[in-house]
Amino acid sequence: MILLAGCAFAAVFLTACSVSEVNSGAGEKVEDLEYMILDEDRIPEELMPLIEERYEEAFQMTYTDNEYLYVCIGYGRQENSGYTIVVNDFFLGENGVLVDTTLIGPTAGEERIREPQYAYIVLRTEALEEETPMYWK
Repeated sequence: MILLAGCAFAAVFLTACSVSEVNSGAGEKVEDLEYMILDEDRIPEELMPLIEERYEEAFQMTYTDNEYLYVCIGYGRQENSGYTIVVNDFFLGENGVLVDTTLIGPTAGEERIREPQYAYIVLRTEALEEETPMYWK
């Protein structure tokens, strides 16, 4: 009886893990995408106004030129400095591209500037050959 209950628990736990990976929408990972995190001065002139229109609120958008795909993720207005955005995963899946980021707040004792900051990140990767759906996590 205990063995049966243990097997049932393991089956549910393993199913839940695999379902969360597949439910990202991008499907199984085909390959990791190489990317560069751009400083503000490296963001294309045409893209910066589009970001500025949105960065007060959380946003997700892409921009492409003939050479690169720019993936932009914003977490909106923060009341002080010290926030960091971490890229957890960025890959091409069977069904599209998965972008997974996390906003991390200031650490205890870290000096902060007490004026609004706008937390966003721009990732640059090689342009994809065809229109590929984006999945945000």
